[in-house]
Amino acid sequence: MQTFLIVTKILTSIFGFIWNLFMKLINFFISLYNKHVRKRNDRINRGVTELKQSSINDMLPADSYIDNTIISGGNKALRADWIAQIVTNGYYKSFPVIILHEGNEFLHSSLDSKLTSSDIVYVEHHSPSYEPFYNYSSKEISKFILDSATSDYEIKKNASYYIEGMCDFLKFKNVKPSLNSFYKCPHLQLFDKIDDLMIKGIISDTQGQAIKSKLMMGQSEQIKLETFISDLYDQFESILCRTKTTPNSIDSALLNNKVLVIDISSNANNLLINCLINQIKYAITKGQRMLLVTDDLSSSNNELLKKLLSEKNDKCKMIACGDDMFSVCAGDDKVFGTLVGNSENVLILGHSSGATCTKWAETIGYYNKEEETQSFEKGSMRHSPFTLFPGSNTSTSKSYSIKREYIVRPELINRMSSNEFYMYRHSDNKLIHSFLK
Repeated sequence: MQTFLIVTKILTSIFGFIWNLFMKLINFFISLYNKHVRKRNDRINRGVTELKQSSINDMLPADSYIDNTIISGGNKALRADWIAQIVTNGYYKSFPVIILHEGNEFLHSSLDSKLTSSDIVYVEHHSPSYEPFYNYSSKEISKFILDSATSDYEIKKNASYYIEGMCDFLKFKNVKPSLNSFYKCPHLQLFDKIDDLMIKGIISDTQGQAIKSKLMMGQSEQIKLETFISDLYDQFESILCRTKTTPNSIDSALLNNKVLVIDISSNANNLLINCLINQIKYAITKGQRMLLVTDDLSSSNNELLKKLLSEKNDKCKMIACGDDMFSVCAGDDKVFGTLVGNSENVLILGHSSGATCTKWAETIGYYNKEEETQSFEKGSMRHSPFTLFPGSNTSTSKSYSIKREYIVRPELINRMSSNEFYMYRHSDNKLIHSFLK
């Protein structure tokens, strides 16, 4: 009898141990399965399409629709490759292209690898050929100057009469109105010069008096105009056409369906940027369609550029690029938000600024992430009324909560490798994460 009790105790203890072990294994596998389900649900809720490797051509195929796009981050060489693909796609869909950039020398090689030399016109200090007044009437030149002058110059509207008078004088001298001819214009001797033309019979008294009348109506603005033209000349000087060959301009590039690439040299050249933006805006008002690319143009001190970045126009497809687009927007949440909202494609490359990484994480958005928390309780127990092997009793309680989490955390953007990118496509509401081949 005593032996039977001992054997019973041993068997009961072993059975209890095996049973507890079996239940722990069952709970372990159930926990693994639940964890797998939660991760799967989190991936679905997060909504990021993961692609191991992609090429720029894969992401922007030749048949893709040309629309507003942002490219933010990375280095100039990488951005140049993305820009070249978009420009090529647009150009072969008969979009004339205007590219304004600050010293992105990699655009040459990237564009030359995809387009022929006859398709592209480069305007930079190595090849100065730009003329801002080319093919403009005197009234258009007048409007152009008044619209481009910043408030610091305090130029009043009656200055338009003086500008038109200068244009008329130059035309009678057989000199085409140009920034260079405006800069060299003998303002203090203008009336005497007009008298000489009248005496020589080159112009009639009526014509001479008409020019003088215009000059007199705007004479109060002469000094301000001289100062503005001098400053404008200084900013344009490195790219200004000085030869007798046909100059390049935004208008001529649009009319001849060219890719015009202009190096603005420095973002400090606000007047130059204003002039180029105004010429683009004039062309749009005339119904001219185009693909406009800006690379690293800062709107910090340029209200015209801010306005351009904030507008959406069916005639002008905007490709806004920069190593930090939040900084390009001068940290202005409204401008940045409007720019992102107007863009069909958003390409995010690596960023070093913590504030910008956080801004992009907020812009991409949040998702509901399910989190599990566990609590443990442990106590002593015996497997049966028999007390051969005392054991322990462990109980686990789990609770689940929903937490708002960044779809892409700021630190992930900050630690992106050079060939890594996130791309949002509005057309299919898809956020893609991949690496360039």
